[in-house]
Amino acid sequence: MKKVLGIVVIFIFIFIITIFSIRISYINKNHKINNTKVENKNSVNLNIVATDKLLYYMIKDIVGSKHNVEYMFGNRQDEINFKFSEDSLDNISKQNLFIYFGANFEPWINNFIDNLKKNKVGVINTSRGSKIISYSSTIKSGEYVLKNNPYYWMDLDNCKIILLNIKNAVQDKDPRNREYYEKNFNDIIKTIEKYDSSLKKLSDLSKDCCFIISSEDYDYFFQYSNINLIKINNKENIKYVEENFDKYRNFIFVYTNKDELKENDEIIKKYNMQPLNLIVYREEFKYEDILNYNVKNIENIIQN
Repeated sequence: MKKVLGIVVIFIFIFIITIFSIRISYINKNHKINNTKVENKNSVNLNIVATDKLLYYMIKDIVGSKHNVEYMFGNRQDEINFKFSEDSLDNISKQNLFIYFGANFEPWINNFIDNLKKNKVGVINTSRGSKIISYSSTIKSGEYVLKNNPYYWMDLDNCKIILLNIKNAVQDKDPRNREYYEKNFNDIIKTIEKYDSSLKKLSDLSKDCCFIISSEDYDYFFQYSNINLIKINNKENIKYVEENFDKYRNFIFVYTNKDELKENDEIIKKYNMQPLNLIVYREEFKYEDILNYNVKNIENIIQN
């Protein structure tokens, strides 16, 4: 009898443990489901449009694959000559973020923004807070008059501000992933600072060299780099080259395209200048590619 009673007690005990385990499993499963629902409710999928491919790359460096990022133009001439329509305005008005370079890089941008429906889209000017240089004289681009030199990202401090403005805008829209964007931002800044160190070394190494430019597009880069520079956009500056010819070991003519070489062929030959190709913008290049290209080309020419 005692043996039977013992078996019954053991059976009851096992039954209670089993029921309790099933109950705990159900609660945990239900808790996970509820957590998933809360997570899904809090997750954000942003639609972001950049005006330009270079800017698109910068945004992608911050957001990674978390959001849908697109760009309006992969070709610079198309971007400059853009005539917006109701369709293009409606398309951008439906996005979560519209991000542009500003500083006259998109000549049409002010009129475009004025006509946007801003009840949904957030509009971000990445030049806000940057030090902008004006052209020595205004430039006409179609119906627009441009006063500002648009290549402000060639100053590395300005580039950091661009990335900061992007990061802040995305964090405001998606605060849940704030730390993720912060980490990506810090990683990019570290990369830029490596090139910053390289530029400072180049400035020291090139003290006996003088760089000659015929375009104001390079102003940000050379002002930031603190490298000896002469602009030959007037007779006085050309005279300065003549007077200081013996002062420098080397005169280096900086150009973006071959047209600049042809236009300045006479003075290049006269003073035996070495041609140096630098870029401020190229559709297929990321910002890091531009820095890497310029730093390596300067290194090569001053070390020869």
